[in-house]
Amino acid sequence: MEESTPQQAASRYRKIIDGYKAQLRNHPELKLSEYCRSSHTNYGGVIDWTKRHGISVLELRREARGEVPGKSACPSDPAGTFIQFMPSGRSGSCDLRGVSITFPDGVNLTLQESSVESVISLLSVYQSRQGTAKPCSD
Repeated sequence: MEESTPQQAASRYRKIIDGYKAQLRNHPELKLSEYCRSSHTNYGGVIDWTKRHGISVLELRREARGEVPGKSACPSDPAGTFIQFMPSGRSGSCDLRGVSITFPDGVNLTLQESSVESVISLLSVYQSRQGTAKPCSD
């Protein structure tokens, strides 16, 4: 029986990601969009597929550089630290449940429950810390 189109696309996308990982070893600055273009593969389709399968392009790049997945390249980098948010004076104000946030730098955050105010505060603090973070020195 012939494969359906979604299965063919999934197979192709898996091969693209595997090929991209192999290329990253020799060309760590290679962008996935460039690799997709050279492979004549739809970049948007690959990105959608990676998101559905929990594959992080940032993590692929970190692995290729030999960094430990999930750890900052600079252990002393303050942006890699945890921030604890304490509830405000209002008790029982958990308006949101199951909030998932993905930041542009690839950091994923899942909150079991939170208030709208706490999420806004978290985003404000995260944005301000990103602006003051110092780049790693090699």
